[in-house]
Amino acid sequence: MQAELKKRLPVVLLMVVVIIATFYDWIVGLDGWMAVPLEITQAWKQSLEGNFSSEVVAELASVMGANLLHAGGNHLMGNMLMFWIFGAVVLEIVGWRWLFAIFVLTGIGAVVGHTLLDPYSPIPMLGASGIVMGFQGAYLGFSVQRPRGETQVWPIAHPVSPSQLAGLAIFGVMLDFMGVTGLGGSNTAYGAHIGGFVTGMVVSYLRRG
Repeated sequence: MQAELKKRLPVVLLMVVVIIATFYDWIVGLDGWMAVPLEITQAWKQSLEGNFSSEVVAELASVMGANLLHAGGNHLMGNMLMFWIFGAVVLEIVGWRWLFAIFVLTGIGAVVGHTLLDPYSPIPMLGASGIVMGFQGAYLGFSVQRPRGETQVWPIAHPVSPSQLAGLAIFGVMLDFMGVTGLGGSNTAYGAHIGGFVTGMVVSYLRRG
């Protein structure tokens, strides 16, 4: 297990950042980090007019900050499990620099996607699921470009085939599209999931090979 943790150290470090931010939010409160589409839309318009006040910048920064927070234990644990699996396989393919780049870009893409879906919504959004979907989208993009071998992801006992991982990614984004069309639950940020997934796929084609 220690060897596996060392091998996946960049993924572990990113997970630790998310977990620390989440617990800090639960203890102290980081309400300003949550992404509110209405406030982001207003801040974006103000920035286009040349207003870069601290309030505007802080609001725009929530497009990344919201990805570090979670509503509860189940929310955090579920995202970290999928983060570990797909973060690990993406790390194997592209290394830690691109892993960090995908983390940041898909996090931003997730909140942008959520905001575009309903730009005047006053309901805050938070959670790393958009980044998780971003890793899934990136993995799917890399798999389409070049066949991948089986991946060993602790604690899964047997190596996982590329078709299983790609199938899981496709199934997840299909559920999100169903949610957008009204066939899913109402408390999930489907736009964030789709935004992260699409961003991950785009990044995978920017980083070919």
